[in-house]
This record gives sequence, C-alpha cells and structure tokens, in this order.
Amino acid sequence: MARLKFVEETADCLVFKMGALAMIGQMALCILSSAIISAALSFVLRLYIGFLAFILCGGPGLIGVVCGFFGCANAREFVFTFDRRQGEFRAVAGRAQLVRPLSQITAVIIEQENDSRGSFGGENPPSFSLTLIFADGARFRCEAGVPVSGSPDSLRAPADQIRSFLRLPQANVPLLNVTRAAKEETEEEEHVAQAFLSRWVACEGLAPRMEPQLHEYDWIEPPIGVVPPMLPRPDRRGRGHPAGVEVRSFEPCTLSRQAAVERGIRANSNGATPIVVGRVFRTPPPIPQPRSLQVVLPEGVQAGQQINVMAPDGSQLQLTVPSGLRPGDMMTVQY
Repeated sequence: MARLKFVEETADCLVFKMGALAMIGQMALCILSSAIISAALSFVLRLYIGFLAFILCGGPGLIGVVCGFFGCANAREFVFTFDRRQGEFRAVAGRAQLVRPLSQITAVIIEQENDSRGSFGGENPPSFSLTLIFADGARFRCEAGVPVSGSPDSLRAPADQIRSFLRLPQANVPLLNVTRAAKEETEEEEHVAQAFLSRWVACEGLAPRMEPQLHEYDWIEPPIGVVPPMLPRPDRRGRGHPAGVEVRSFEPCTLSRQAAVERGIRANSNGATPIVVGRVFRTPPPIPQPRSLQVVLPEGVQAGQQINVMAPDGSQLQLTVPSGLRPGDMMTVQY
C-alpha cells in the first residue's frame, strides 16, 4: 500500500518521501491478472469461436501486460522537500524536479477521490492524497503515481507536520471530495497530458506535476482559519463568472425597418414609449470590496501581541490580538 513516509525535520527543512514499491506492486498485479484471465478465456473460448477468442481476449490481455511492464519501468521514488532556507518547495522523482516558492503555499488538505469505477460495474473504495494548495489555485498531490487507499488517517500526521512547519493559519486538516466533473480540461492541461504520455512511452519515469485549479470545493470536513482560493468558472466566451450562477446566452434579434416602425407605432398607440437601444459611454470604476478571513488564535498567544497571518491570496497580514480573546478563539480579520 502506498504510504507517505517521514524522512527528517530540522529547523529549516522538512522532508517526506513515497517509494516506488507501491506502483511496482500495482503494475505487477495488473500483469498477473491480465495474463491469467486472458489466457484462460482464450483457451476456453477457442473451442467455440476459434480465432476470434485470441482477438477478443488475447489482444486486450496482451495490451494489459505491456502497460504493466511500462508502469514498472516508469515507477520512481518521490521526495518532497520543504526548504525554509531557500524559500522553496521541491518535488524530485529521478532526474525530474518541480520547484515552487514556499511562501505561495496557502493550505494543506487531504483529497478524497470517489469517482473511480471498479470491475463488473461496481465502485472502487475511495483513495486519498495529501495536497498542497498554492496562492494561484494550483494544487500539488504528494503521491508517487499511486494514491493512498483505505483511510485518510495515515495522512493527517504528515499534514499536521507540514502545517506546523509552514506556520499556516489553518487550525485543522480539511478533507475535500474531488470528482472528475470538477476538473475542466484546458489547452495547457492537454499539453501537460501529452508530455506525460511521451515520458511514459519513453520509460523516462513519472515526473512531478501540478494539478489544475478547482472552480468549486465540495468539503467533507471544511477548513478552519483559512479560505483556499477559488477561481471563477469560465463561460463560453472564456470569461469567468462565480460558480453556481447560471449563465444563458441569447441570440441577437434583428428586425426590418418597417417592422420596427410598426412596432413603435403600436407602442405609441398603447400609451407606451418606443424602445431605443443605447450604448454605454462611460463605465464607473469598480468599488473595491473589503475581504475578510477567519483566524483561529494558536497556542501561546496573548492579548495585545502582534502575529503574522497569510491570506489566501498570498499577502502577509500583521494583526494585533484584541483583549478578551484566548488561544483557540476565532476572530474575523478584514483587509
């Protein structure tokens, strides 16, 4: 079973790793099951349908065996390093490396994947992964090609270590339900998928990669003390609008001059004024709206003490703890 293992922790560095044995075992199971099932079905069905048995059973089985060997060849050990001295997060797998600024990490969550289909029309048990959310909404899943199955409890201890090491304002480790319907493919994501496929075919090994942004969050256990960034859902014209708002497109209606005159005459006869289409000449500048977030006071904080809080957009806020609040209390901050 895949497991995120703790390696070391110093004053300036925190390291985790996930080995390649879980993926090799999964691919070996794929090879074994594909070979046994396809060979048995081909041997039995050849008595009834002849050569078609090898096409219908032997061919897919051979493809499964080949994919299994490719998976074993691409398995790599992943090392995740949080380096406070360099101010960066590094994910290394073989010779492939992904680097992001450490200050852009806004939240540490656990993702639950529910939409994987099993055999015979059933559903596989949910899988889990420890995920970092950055200020631009991008996500990174700390896994080595195989997510953790069973229970998210094994990921809570590493998530708490990362949360404490980064001094994030969140007071818990939230659990997020992720479905494939919430991930919209873009041209950039298709390019990333093609690059991933080319590395897979060339047996260059798995490479760390960022996951696309989410336009909505389905929280099983909501976060406390932090609000992850949420991008507007793009409409048909490529512009964004808030999630949950229905957008309808209407085709322009054109009338002939005679029909427009007749419609205006009928409107005047009914006592109403004719409809005139205007054009916006000047748009007033948008009024900036105040933003707010909820912060849970950590242990050891006293009234009048100044603390630093990271907002979801990555900005640093300096706050003064008001009187009457104790560690564990929640306060709302506007900025």
